[in-house]
Amino acid sequence: MTTERELIEMVESVMCACGQEVSGIADLVGEPARVFSYPNGVTGFALFTIDLIYREDGAVVLQESNGSNGSSTGMLPDGQARRAEHMARTALAGKLVKPCVALLAHADKTGLKAEFYVRQMLFVDALRAAGVGTVRARSFSGTLGTEQISVVIGPISELVKRLERRGAALEYLGRPVWFAANANILPALQRAGKVQRNGSGFNVDSRVFHEGARGVEVALDKGEQQRCAAGTGLTALQYAEFDSWDGARDGIARWHREGLTAVAKINNGSQGVGVEFFPPEDPGLVKAGIVGMREQALMAYGAEADLTALPLRVFEFAASTRYKLGDGQHLWDVRVEAQVSPGATVLIPTSMRVCPEPFDPGKFQRGAVVSNLSGRSHGLQFVRTPFSDHPTGGTELEWAGVSEQKLVAAMQAVANWCEAALK
Repeated sequence: MTTERELIEMVESVMCACGQEVSGIADLVGEPARVFSYPNGVTGFALFTIDLIYREDGAVVLQESNGSNGSSTGMLPDGQARRAEHMARTALAGKLVKPCVALLAHADKTGLKAEFYVRQMLFVDALRAAGVGTVRARSFSGTLGTEQISVVIGPISELVKRLERRGAALEYLGRPVWFAANANILPALQRAGKVQRNGSGFNVDSRVFHEGARGVEVALDKGEQQRCAAGTGLTALQYAEFDSWDGARDGIARWHREGLTAVAKINNGSQGVGVEFFPPEDPGLVKAGIVGMREQALMAYGAEADLTALPLRVFEFAASTRYKLGDGQHLWDVRVEAQVSPGATVLIPTSMRVCPEPFDPGKFQRGAVVSNLSGRSHGLQFVRTPFSDHPTGGTELEWAGVSEQKLVAAMQAVANWCEAALK
């Protein structure tokens, strides 16, 4: 029987032969992994991909949470099948009107596409096993056929061209969207003038997303994520919101007068777009930095970027414990995939992402403070699997200063956060 690792290797080989960016995630599949499960009082389904920082003072900080846009980059030999099965259970909990579309969107530029395409086929298998009708995998570049459920995959920019809103429902090529992964497609539709903001959400039924309606709100609002951390065991970051670029510049100046380093992030950004660091030692860079953030947003999201880039949020900077490499001490974070189902939350720590440059608290060079994988020319060189052995003994997590006790406490806190976020 073909393994997940072999499937990912095959897809990566094809993509590489076609000249596409490939990060080589197949090399991680089968490394040591652990799964944590906690009871919950949640009545629906959701999925989060949560980035944690183990701070030097012992606190576990919620850096931010993605939703179903987040890659797993996981080690479990059946990790993609587990996630695909959770997708199927989430979809089947919703109202099924055939023919319909299940929409799997990925970022326009990412080296992790192999994971998404393998998961598409495993999701198709899970739906077929459920006996819900004829199911067919489709690409964004093709048409839909006579199948009752079309599982369509593609980059956000291409899927947006084929999506329309009818009342509160999304339609893809005239068929209702029954299930969707990657809520970042909603701000993309807003920029395209196809949907509008409606309070904390959009004027479409977001219950079709893997996160669920409330999960979409949380995944797209990094301020709300910090608010939900209160009382969970995770440490919330101090933050502020600004409705204009000039307002953000003035707000950062106030933070600098208090001696705080500000981490500024545009709204609804992904893959590190529109993220800048402003230490108080160099306040003169704020104006140019804010201008640069807006330019990044315009380049990534087009002329209507301001519609979704604001409000701009500023968060306090949190330094992790250090991961020691030959050239010095590096900051890092760990991603945890959270599969929430009625009655149970399953947590899978999937990868440690090490910043490629050593950290100098006096300089804040981007390569030393941003761990996001997007745009890295060195693939998985600075990615570690948390429970693999470090050459010096112990696990990779232990090498970074995280004991078993700290790990277990953090996982309970993440489970608490998931429940708080969804309530």
